[in-house]
Amino acid sequence: MSTRLAIYVIPLTIFAACSGAKTPTAPTLTPPPVTTVSPPVTPTPPVTPPTTPTITSFAGSWRGAYVIEQCSGQGSIEDVLCSAPSGSRPGGLYPVGTALQLALSLTQNGSVVSGTIAFGEVTGLVTGTVTSDQRLVLRGRATATNGLSLDITAWDTRLSGAQLVGTIAYTAEVRGFPGFGTMTSRLSGVQR
Repeated sequence: MSTRLAIYVIPLTIFAACSGAKTPTAPTLTPPPVTTVSPPVTPTPPVTPPTTPTITSFAGSWRGAYVIEQCSGQGSIEDVLCSAPSGSRPGGLYPVGTALQLALSLTQNGSVVSGTIAFGEVTGLVTGTVTSDQRLVLRGRATATNGLSLDITAWDTRLSGAQLVGTIAYTAEVRGFPGFGTMTSRLSGVQR
């Protein structure tokens, strides 16, 4: 029996020795640090604020003349406004080639312009703007006590040296006459 016991005792001892042992564990691995590569930094040029465009000033009192270049109308209003003198008959109010007095008083806030206008004794108010290409564009209405009224339909002028140059177009109505007339004029010698 002692041999048999020895055969059983040896494997049990080996088994007991093996079962009491700790199970080996895998070594803990620490990953290497991650290095990120940034693209090269290009220096940014300094930011300059946008420049504010210069706006031409049309503010002030202007005086000069306007010369009638075109005048047309419907029916009898054309004679009243546009006819040239003939013999003993006087001409109309605005025959082509006539130079008439103009006075303009303007105030300006940035590109917004407003003021008063006098086509001789025909007076009224105007409003408008200075465009990005430095032109003065106005609209307005002027009236006279004799029943004449002018509606400015296109005022397109600019500075040339010290003078205001360009053209104006307007329609005219005379109380008591049917229809209206249309005129185009050129500024002449208009200065502050």
